[in-house]
Amino acid sequence: MSAEEFGRWQRELAVEYAREHVTAGNWTAGEGLDRALLAAGERAARERGARALELNVFGANETAAQLYRTSGYRVVTQQMRKDLVA
Repeated sequence: MSAEEFGRWQRELAVEYAREHVTAGNWTAGEGLDRALLAAGERAARERGARALELNVFGANETAAQLYRTSGYRVVTQQMRKDLVA
């Protein structure tokens, strides 16, 4: 197995592991995993020279919006929608 193949296998394994645990309910709110993952992503971006991060959150996802606000993110644009009924 080449280094590239090993890296791909390792990433796929991690994704599947996470998917299984989320589906099984083993990772639940309140454990701080979301905040830790967000901080790790910010560190990785900073180490690679990024000066800012932007993200999208669905309007109905107040839990995520609150996480981002309390992590120092602010709203810079807002998209609104109205469904038109025939």
